[in-house]
Amino acid sequence: KKGTIKKTDLSEYSNPRRSGIWAISIDEGDELLTCRMVRKEQQVMIFTRDGMAVRFPEAEVRGMGRTARGVRGVTLKDSEDHVVAMEAVDGTESVLIVCEQGYGKRSAVEEFRLTKRGGKGVRSIIVNERNGPVVGALCVTDEDSVLMMSHLGQTVRIPMSDVRVMGRSTQGVRLANLKADDDKLVSVQIVHPESEGEDGEAAEGPISDA
Repeated sequence: KKGTIKKTDLSEYSNPRRSGIWAISIDEGDELLTCRMVRKEQQVMIFTRDGMAVRFPEAEVRGMGRTARGVRGVTLKDSEDHVVAMEAVDGTESVLIVCEQGYGKRSAVEEFRLTKRGGKGVRSIIVNERNGPVVGALCVTDEDSVLMMSHLGQTVRIPMSDVRVMGRSTQGVRLANLKADDDKLVSVQIVHPESEGEDGEAAEGPISDA
């Protein structure tokens, strides 16, 4: 969560034990947030709670052994900021950025200039009282649907074909109407059709500029 990133060849995990094997050495006070499969020539995007994002070539991260600590992927704004998401992209997709208060936006990957790893990045969305901090970001296409879940258990599902692509410096639109004043979004995931059950429906979310 504190901005460290590491790349390890998949062959390093070819002999797992029942008790598991180490994947990374983590500094005290830090924790592992996420991992992604990445191909050569792809780019890495890291998103932070305070609405910043950095995009750099995967080649900027050299391959390391399983027990290595990693290198700096992004420089955080301050001690309150932390990483909320990481995605491997090809540069032609779009990313959905979601904030606590139910607002968010979809922007083209190319809106985020390609830089070297370790920088502070650029603004991905305006974090203010209306939006709240960023809770997640996903690489999406028009064929995807996204499921958002709140702290109090409300779920909202939105097809990405209903969310227009916007510029990087905009505030975004309402993606979810939270029913309780003290509720907030806590997670966002892509919904895979094969994983849906008969009663696994969620309310469709209205998209509005309000």
